[in-house]
Amino acid sequence: AAAHASVMMLARLLSHRPGAEALPLSRLLALPRAAAMGLSPRTHHTRLPVAIAQVRDGAFVPLRSMAPIEGDPYLTLGLTPGREAPPALRVVT
Repeated sequence: AAAHASVMMLARLLSHRPGAEALPLSRLLALPRAAAMGLSPRTHHTRLPVAIAQVRDGAFVPLRSMAPIEGDPYLTLGLTPGREAPPALRVVT
């Protein structure tokens, strides 16, 4: 599903833009249209909604849903001056 969504997003970025296929991917992802589609120009990841659920009788039961947030795949947001430190991570089993 993620691969399909990525290809479709790339197709939307390229559509109706003569010469866009010759742009480096980093430049294509930095276009305002990419940001409007939810792509971060800093990380090139999409904003995703937050959902907290619990498994009950083998099915996920949503407990809370929140607005989409920017991905932080490299845990660097907390390292930005003026921002809080990144959360302490721990293994959950």
